Amino acid sequence: MMDVYVVSRGRHEQCLTLESLGNLAAPYKITLVVHEDEVSLYTPLAMKHGVKLLAFKYHTIGHKRQLIGEQASDKFVMMDDDLTFFKRKSLADWHLTRFVEGDARRMLDIVDRQLDKFAHVGVSGREGNNRLPASFVHSVRYMRVLAYRKKEYLECEHDRVQFMEDFDVNLQLLRKGYPSSMLTNFAHNQRGTQAKGGCSLTRTKETHALAATKLKQLHEKFVSLHEKKNKTGGEFGSRLEVRVKWKRALASAQ
Repeated sequence: MMDVYVVSRGRHEQCLTLESLGNLAAPYKITLVVHEDEVSLYTPLAMKHGVKLLAFKYHTIGHKRQLIGEQASDKFVMMDDDLTFFKRKSLADWHLTRFVEGDARRMLDIVDRQLDKFAHVGVSGREGNNRLPASFVHSVRYMRVLAYRKKEYLECEHDRVQFMEDFDVNLQLLRKGYPSSMLTNFAHNQRGTQAKGGCSLTRTKETHALAATKLKQLHEKFVSLHEKKNKTGGEFGSRLEVRVKWKRALASAQ
């Protein structure tokens, strides 16, 4: 059975992902992964939700995910710690509703089965989900819910960019000829860009811009840079962002 990991840093007071999944994910066993310096802070949270606590000494989120992959089973999924989950009302109705008992299990079952066919699998974000076809889309952007087959995941180079490391791994797998699958009948939402804890502990506009530039250098033909502006995100309301040609990256391997 696929391993399930929730990665967290600096958010020991609350974990929205664990609250959203709760015992709805049974019989999947969830492991909460933290920095070794925060074990004592996270122990009450792990006990509250009845999950296993796993600690590493790591220096970036990419390094942390690499360590998870090295000790994981053949199939595993990593989730951010600030997620809430939704499902479409039906195959014919793209409107979303909150998870109820059994929905988390069904979502994880589908991710698990998709990993038998694809080396990397994601779950749609809530934003833009209404524009996606039912069931699945392939070889596109995925984020926050990252599922992999261990063998192909460890074929990639890791910890090459401080942020957007998931984009780097996605592109590496596509360029190796491994298409991805993303579930669209389920979706997730996050608290917001630069919410307290997580990447906000080390991410600034400057370090984010450096990561975006490095991603372009690593995947020159498939990544372009642009200035993104929106009304939310505080300081990050205006920032350097990337546009990625995911399908072209896969086609390059043919």
